[in-house]
Amino acid sequence: MNLERAADQVAEELGHGLDDGTYTLVEYNERMRDLGREMLDALREEAEIAYEDVMYQRGGYG
Repeated sequence: MNLERAADQVAEELGHGLDDGTYTLVEYNERMRDLGREMLDALREEAEIAYEDVMYQRGGYG
């Protein structure tokens, strides 16, 4: 899943930034929270598409 790889990459980058002082702990936490929200939004969108596909296949849509 591309979303997982992107999350891992951002987490690694932020972790290095935290280690070398580029980011404060507060900035790190804010960025991780934002990433989590983006991931949830993407998962919701995927779920809506899957639901619509199932409903269409079952004849639930027009």
